[in-house]
Amino acid sequence: MKDSEAGAGLLVRSTVVALLYFATAIVGLKYAVVGSTVTLIWPPSGIALVAILAFGYRLSFGIAMGAFLANAWTGLPVLLAASIATGNVLEAIAGAFLLQRLASFRNTLERRWDVLALLILSAIFSTTIAASIGAATLTLGGIVAVGEYATVWLMWWLGDMMGVLVVAPPLLVWLSHARPVLSTLKIIEALGLLASLLVASYLIFATPVFAGRGFYPALLVFPFLIWGALRFDHWGATLVTLIISMLAIWGTTHGMGVFADSSLADSLIGWCLFANLIAVTGLLLAASSAEQRRGRVALKNAHDELARQKEAAERANQAKSQFLAAASHDLRQPLHAIGLYAASMRPQVAGREAAITLDKIEAAVVAMENLFCGILDVSKLDAGVVVPAVSSVSVKALLEGLHEDFRQQASAKGLRFRLRYRDARVASDPVLLERILRNLIANALRYTDRGGALITASQRDGLIRFQVWDTGCGIPPKHMAHIFQEFFQVANPRRDRAQGLGLGLAIVDRLARLLEHPLQVRSLPGKGTVFSLDVPISHADPLHDAGDRDTLLGLARLNGQVAVVDDDPMVLDSLATLLEAWGLQVTMAASGVELLEVLEQAPDILITDYRLGKEDGLELAQALRNAYPGAEFQVIVVTGDVSERSLHALKHSGYQVLEKPVRPARLRTLIANLLRLTRRNRQGVMSGRSDATHPSAP
Repeated sequence: MKDSEAGAGLLVRSTVVALLYFATAIVGLKYAVVGSTVTLIWPPSGIALVAILAFGYRLSFGIAMGAFLANAWTGLPVLLAASIATGNVLEAIAGAFLLQRLASFRNTLERRWDVLALLILSAIFSTTIAASIGAATLTLGGIVAVGEYATVWLMWWLGDMMGVLVVAPPLLVWLSHARPVLSTLKIIEALGLLASLLVASYLIFATPVFAGRGFYPALLVFPFLIWGALRFDHWGATLVTLIISMLAIWGTTHGMGVFADSSLADSLIGWCLFANLIAVTGLLLAASSAEQRRGRVALKNAHDELARQKEAAERANQAKSQFLAAASHDLRQPLHAIGLYAASMRPQVAGREAAITLDKIEAAVVAMENLFCGILDVSKLDAGVVVPAVSSVSVKALLEGLHEDFRQQASAKGLRFRLRYRDARVASDPVLLERILRNLIANALRYTDRGGALITASQRDGLIRFQVWDTGCGIPPKHMAHIFQEFFQVANPRRDRAQGLGLGLAIVDRLARLLEHPLQVRSLPGKGTVFSLDVPISHADPLHDAGDRDTLLGLARLNGQVAVVDDDPMVLDSLATLLEAWGLQVTMAASGVELLEVLEQAPDILITDYRLGKEDGLELAQALRNAYPGAEFQVIVVTGDVSERSLHALKHSGYQVLEKPVRPARLRTLIANLLRLTRRNRQGVMSGRSDATHPSAP
């Protein structure tokens, strides 16, 4: 059943193609210029090509029948008609084959490549087949003289080319493009284009107004061609070309218009060349417009996709920040507790062999802390949760503090460690700037075995250039591009933890970019390395010296009351044990409510975890101040939370903030300083009350 339906459909299509071929051939042959068989107006070549491109090679039989009937209708002998029909069929088959195989031709003609392929492969090349076979057949059959072969061949070729370029495109557009749906304004515009085109074409090609004035007046139709191609795409370009060609044919064959000449052949040659020119021009304009339109659509789609990807990246970054916040808090808790327990054991094992084991435990804890904190620092910088707090920083205080911190390390290795600086103030985040220089100095001393390190700060062009020089092993040029990558170390192939973790320079690079401080590095292998960091000079008048630094106080015992709040029992117990070992009186609680129940008076210092379940440490501190109005006490908030919201809240709280895991020495120093501050403030309050009770005489 399906085979019979397919066969019937093929028969119908072949018959329609044969009839169209025959009918348009008869029209074209009315204007024959050589006998009754050679014409410059040959629409059938375009019809045949479209039939094969659109419906396949099976319609070749219909093309052959139409061509044979048309040639036989002129009175040619059967053999000559069959020979010429063979050339017509081969021309169409060759044109379609070349377009599809060599050019991946698309019937929509929406690419300039398709237009050029139609022009070169089909209109110029494949039409030579029919012209060659047809002219040879007429010559061998005695219809034309041998001396006229070239003229006949040229006219045959131009006529077939016209059919491919003028007739085939509107048929391809009709079969492959959706019917245009025009708005009212577009319909009015189309009617205006049609009316003005008809008037102009009639005056140029169908009246004696421009006769004998050369081809130049014909160029007046190009604005209409451009109008049609750019405003109505392929429909406009092909229909405008077809209308111009039809009016030009009518005027030229009646001896009127710009192409009228002494002979019909010469007149039609001029028209044919012009028709082919406007056809190619219109198709290229329409294809270019279509490509631009597709480009705009692709650009919009790419923009939308980029927006979606950006939104997805922002969501992923937010999820990363949330993960970091959770992981930072949850993973820091046990590490924090281990460090506190180890520190609290120190007095118990002093002078015993167990002290050696404890040293190893503490060294392992420090290594874990360094690795964990380094990874989290890199992650926080990548997640964008670190926000610089720029202030005026003293170069002198900064560098002298760093020199004091690293002096003993350099001395232990037998290295010189010197400073050379210009006293000034720079605009930067003091904590982040110190971290950059600290990491650079640590690297310089770690990889230097002879000579030493020099830290300089010199002024140039409104900047202070910090430089860290060393006489170490240097960096080979092949490794220079990798030194800021995580875990990359030039001189530590065995991953010796004593040589660092490979995160220092990665953090330096991220911090420098965050602060917008240009970072440079120069190195000579075997000679040494210099890192340079440019920081803008600060012209602000500081209220406080940024160089105040905590120093480790060697107090034997501390004296004071400390309230400790943490919802993790292990951390709570380890911290309380350590504080009691330092001589402090400790009140422990797992929540703010529990603390207020067990406290009898305000403590000297409140040490609280930031995340406490339903409340946070800042809310607890405020609740304690509300419970003891006017009481003077200090607050230390311990946190492992790295979320942007938490960091912002802690930054503006005014309290001392320590990140887990807390180094016991740092905690002891801070507590000692805060106890001293609390006592000084309380004495100030008592002195004020005494002055109020016993006012001075006037």
